[in-house]
Amino acid sequence: MVNLKPAYDAAVAADAKVNAVLMQMSAALEKGTDEGKQEALDLRPALDAAKAEAVQANDLYVAMRGASAGVDDNARRFVPVNEAAAAAGVVTKQMTRAEWEKLDFEARRQFFKDGGELVENQA
Repeated sequence: MVNLKPAYDAAVAADAKVNAVLMQMSAALEKGTDEGKQEALDLRPALDAAKAEAVQANDLYVAMRGASAGVDDNARRFVPVNEAAAAAGVVTKQMTRAEWEKLDFEARRQFFKDGGELVENQA
């Protein structure tokens, strides 16, 4: 499996750079003076450059993530799997979709983390 962390870290850093320039512009405008406005306007090229860098970094990360993912890999990235139980085909609990939809987000997450399985509603 490809290590996507460097690409992800670069995207996060590029986004942080955009936010830093935005904060500088905001602070300049909050001065409420003509000099503050001009300071913010002078930062515009830095903002444009940071945005372009962020777009490139994020596009690279998304492209790498898409190229490295198998058809069935996406869900596995977000829901931890109990590898031993999955290998043995053991499901510790089952629940109908109707029961599952009554749960809050955390209970749903824990259900799947614990190896739960949704079954078709019984008629």
